[in-house]
Amino acid sequence: MSRDRRNRRPPPSESSRDKILSSEMNHTGRRYSSDGLDNRVELEPVIFGRPGSTILVRMEGGGFRNVGVLDGYLVVADRSLEPADKQLVVATVGGRQIVRRLILCEGRSYLIVDDDSSEGIEIDKTSDAKILAVITSIIPVISGSK
Repeated sequence: MSRDRRNRRPPPSESSRDKILSSEMNHTGRRYSSDGLDNRVELEPVIFGRPGSTILVRMEGGGFRNVGVLDGYLVVADRSLEPADKQLVVATVGGRQIVRRLILCEGRSYLIVDDDSSEGIEIDKTSDAKILAVITSIIPVISGSK
């Protein structure tokens, strides 16, 4: 058997080929169906519930790997939401945007990472830390498409 033939995948069966064709989507979110139905998938209202206050931030670092937020993922955040205890937020510290978990404890507010790779940052009157937005969605980015 030649080397080429050993490394090839077998062709998909007819039934799996039909499943692939029935769920193809184009860039507009329109799904083309092999059964003749044409369904539209509307992602904008789900991801951008409040377009005027929604921001996108690319995740850098691995501080939230244990909750499924990986380096390079897009984070969708809403500036109009009031942050609550244990929510993921986008904040600014020293002029940099960061993603952190907000912890409210005994009247104090802290920004932490889940993997304990850095110290928490207390938000108080003397700190330059400021919460910008509450994270509402995470969009995985396929490797190599950053």
